[in-house]
Amino acid sequence: MRNLKILLLSILLMFISCKDREIKNEVFEFEVVKEFTLDEAATSKLFSFYPRATSANQSDIIGFSNTKSPVGIILVDYDGNFIEQIGSEGRGPAEILSSRYFGFSQNDKTLAVRDNSSALIKKFNRSNDSVESHEDHFKDGINITSNIMTQCKDSWYLGVSFYQEEDQDSVNTIGVFDSDFRLEKTFGYSDPFFQGNKDVLKKPILHVNCNEGLIYLTHYKIPYIQIYELENYSLKHRIDFKPESFKLSDEFIEMIYDREAYHEMLVNEQSSSLFVYDNEEHIVLIFRQATEDYFESRNFNDFIHRAAIYSKKNYSFIGEISIDGIPMGSTKEGYLINMLNEDQDEYRIQLLNVVSK
Repeated sequence: MRNLKILLLSILLMFISCKDREIKNEVFEFEVVKEFTLDEAATSKLFSFYPRATSANQSDIIGFSNTKSPVGIILVDYDGNFIEQIGSEGRGPAEILSSRYFGFSQNDKTLAVRDNSSALIKKFNRSNDSVESHEDHFKDGINITSNIMTQCKDSWYLGVSFYQEEDQDSVNTIGVFDSDFRLEKTFGYSDPFFQGNKDVLKKPILHVNCNEGLIYLTHYKIPYIQIYELENYSLKHRIDFKPESFKLSDEFIEMIYDREAYHEMLVNEQSSSLFVYDNEEHIVLIFRQATEDYFESRNFNDFIHRAAIYSKKNYSFIGEISIDGIPMGSTKEGYLINMLNEDQDEYRIQLLNVVSK
């Protein structure tokens, strides 16, 4: 009789747990705050965008990266109107060869572009049209991993990885650079999930909240989030919850020898974290699942995109939300920048906010 009661209690608890999980996945949704179409002047310069975007820190401006001729950063306002192009393709002092890594200075007057094809970081001063060039850190054995470059006060905070380091577990993942991109300090460590292992998906991914003095750190392979304080560079918290839809492989790959097998793993066994951001109440992790359709079409809409939502108050998991479109980044208001299509004739952009149903 006692065993029967225990069995019934276990079934009841399992039912309640499943019900709670269903509720958690339904209590939030993305609300469209704004939707607009990029104007002709902007679309004519976006032949092959890279799926990352960011907003300015003070102004209602969004930057998109065009990765093929003409290479450059395209700036638009929150209505999709073209403002200006930063950088042009070439090897000259004011030109760049690649534009995937970029970000606004804290006062928005400067746009920094890491041109990894020429091993330079260039600062474009939007006030006087001047350009400064600074050496990248390849020769120092440092690889900058941040697609979105962020400045707080006078320092730039960027994800970094190190070449030729034997003990990867003790190597820092966050770099502090001065205004001329000289490395001042490193801190933060790879997530404990990687203990003793190297992996091609270990790339550090950062989001910096300058106002609250916090850095959110995750990695391409995992859904876990470390939160560091800028004041003393200490670890404040680690979110160790794995969303149900996030596929996490136990396999670690140092080098890709079989491209087809690697693609198969990304489709069937491994999800990818794209970026993390926050707003007043939530921490949002954007991740995707590869599909066979994507590897045939190379259309970013053929990925399965989802968002994991966490409480900023106690770091608890709240739920998952499916995303219809191509999530590209976040705005200063904490809105998700979402592109609905890859049709150059009509790029439609949404600004989405997490809200209760």
